[in-house]
Amino acid sequence: TILHQILAIHGNDEHARERDYPDSRPTIRSNVVAGILLLLKKSQELHEADPSRHHDTLIALDRAEHAHLLPHIKHVVRYQSIAFEQDDVLDYADMAVLAQSIALLWQLPQIQATYSSRQYFNVIENLDFFLDRAQQVMSEHYTVSYEHHLRSRRRTTGVVPYEFWIEGVRFKICDAGGQRSERKKWLEHFGGVTAVIFVAALNHFCTVIFEDETKNAMLESLDLFEEICNSRFFRRTELILFLNKNDLFRDRLQDGLRLKILFNEKTFTEHTYFVSKNEAERKEKMEYYEEYNGPVYVANPDDPDEDEACLNEAQNASLTFLQIQYEKRNKVPYKRIFVHVTTATDTDNIKKVFYDVQNIVINSNLRRGGLV
Repeated sequence: TILHQILAIHGNDEHARERDYPDSRPTIRSNVVAGILLLLKKSQELHEADPSRHHDTLIALDRAEHAHLLPHIKHVVRYQSIAFEQDDVLDYADMAVLAQSIALLWQLPQIQATYSSRQYFNVIENLDFFLDRAQQVMSEHYTVSYEHHLRSRRRTTGVVPYEFWIEGVRFKICDAGGQRSERKKWLEHFGGVTAVIFVAALNHFCTVIFEDETKNAMLESLDLFEEICNSRFFRRTELILFLNKNDLFRDRLQDGLRLKILFNEKTFTEHTYFVSKNEAERKEKMEYYEEYNGPVYVANPDDPDEDEACLNEAQNASLTFLQIQYEKRNKVPYKRIFVHVTTATDTDNIKKVFYDVQNIVINSNLRRGGLV
């Protein structure tokens, strides 16, 4: 999403925010179908794993009151293997029925409760945004706006290069996938680059990774950041840390989730033993452990001003704590980490942040050339 914003701001397409993005349409439609099916599956799995905690997620399809849901579920299942890539072969009358089925399933209290418990499973972000708009997305006349394009989710595979010019200076950005399966493809190929932009999702403190739903996504991110920060390939490379998705981070704090979900000794120890090769490495990684004891958000619906003030205080303190957790992974004494808090869907925010990135990159190149 950040890269889409940068390309829209500095790329060659002056109408980037006004035009349609048809290439994102199949991805959005596929994600909506896959997303509602995932929520149906997880609603059962959560209840089976802990009936007491997840008593509100179960859809008992063998009960008479839920019998009417079966045709809707079957209709959605029919579309799970359809790629939506050829508009001229799609049956839009049937897709209108599909949209109605998705909308009905999405509004079920059990599915809403399952989505509220998404910290227990991996789900694409902004799924709720598109499920709320299922009928629009499945319409024959659906045009993908810039906002929808930004919110669409497609995992990066391999390394994808982009080039653009800013005030006579050529910039080349390579987008690299962060999933475990992608890292070996690119980590050793970026020696000599001017800067590495590491994008860490703030809301991942309560998210599990795609490859293994028993592993916390932020702990995985912290380990990867440590690896890149201290890699011999990046010793003299500027490191820019984007603490991204601040809006979604705020939403999760407002949902009542706290950093102790991650920063507790049990979770941290289990992860450390999983990723460490030996006892010495385990001991070293456990030195990073720190429990969050800062302010937390407590809802106060009777006083909206006090409620917002409490949320702001908890968010700011949590941000500071998370920034420290990343910064202390740096073991290179002379390396400075440039940190920015970002919301990728906020164009003004990304414009300001990337202006700072430009200056960092240009000044770094001047230093390397001995000009400053």
